[in-house]
Amino acid sequence: MKNSIFNLKNLILCIGMLLFAGCDKIEDPIYKIIEDVEVQIPFPDLDTLSVFRKILIEEYTGHYCSNCPKGHEKLAELANRYGDTLVMIGIHAGSSAQVLPLPELGYPEDFRTTMGTQLAEDFGVYGIPSAVINRATTPNIDVSSWEQDIQNANRAKPVAALQLNRQWVGEQVVVGVKTTLLSPYENPVLLSLFLIEDSIVAPQLNGSVRDSAYVHKHVLRASFSEGTYGNRLSQTGVLAKDSSYTRGFTITFAGETWRREHCTAIAILQNEISREVLQTEELHLK
Repeated sequence: MKNSIFNLKNLILCIGMLLFAGCDKIEDPIYKIIEDVEVQIPFPDLDTLSVFRKILIEEYTGHYCSNCPKGHEKLAELANRYGDTLVMIGIHAGSSAQVLPLPELGYPEDFRTTMGTQLAEDFGVYGIPSAVINRATTPNIDVSSWEQDIQNANRAKPVAALQLNRQWVGEQVVVGVKTTLLSPYENPVLLSLFLIEDSIVAPQLNGSVRDSAYVHKHVLRASFSEGTYGNRLSQTGVLAKDSSYTRGFTITFAGETWRREHCTAIAILQNEISREVLQTEELHLK
C-alpha cells in the first residue's frame, strides 16, 4: 500500500503531536549562505567530447513511511546499474517525514528542509515513495517503473557542462561551479547547489517494523544557494554558447551535525521556465 503524504492517519497524528513537533513547520536554518565568493582553485581544462548529459532523480520519502525502504532499495539498484550517469537526492517531505519524539514512536530526526517541502508542493507529490526524473516527469509512485522513466529521459547532446571544485577553510567549505554552454540554448537558466549527506543512521519504519539502525542515503540537508531553484548566471539568464560562467558558494558546518566525509555538493542547471534539468553534477566534500 502506498503511503499518502497527507493521509488521514498521519494528519490526525500530526494534530496530536502539535505541541511536541509543530507538525510540518520547519524552522529557519541556522547555517549561513554566502554566494558569489571568489573561486581561487583553478578548474581543469574541459574536454567537451567527454561530457554527457547526466540524469537527476529526486526521490520523495519519509522515515515514517512503511513502504519507502522499497524505494531506497530500487535507488541502490539503479545506482549500481547506471553509475555516475545518475545523480540522486532523497527528499524527506510531508507528514510521513515529521518528527515523532515520543518514546513508543521514536522518529526524532528531522530530515525536512524548506527546499524539499517546496519541491514536493511545486511538483504535486501526492504519495511516497515517488520519484521525479530531471524535474520533467510527474511524481511516479510505481517504484518498478522508475528505471523506465530514466530510460525515457532526454539524453541527447548535452546543453552544458558543470565543473565543481572545493576548498575547506576550517569548518567552512567553498564550492566553485563552472558552467560552460556547449550548445545554443535560448531560454533563461538557473543554477542551484544542494548539500547532501549520506550514511545517516536513524530510525525508519520498514513494513511494520521500526528499524532503529536504518542507514539513510543521499539525504537533502541544505542549499548553498538562496531559494529552492537558485539564481541566474547572467542578467537575462540566457547563456552564450562556448562561454563559461563561474560562481562560488560557501556554507559553514559549524554548529551542524553534518559529517563532511559523508557530504556531497550537487549542482543543478535547469530551465527557468519549465524547470527541466539540463545538467547536474556532484562532488564529494571530504
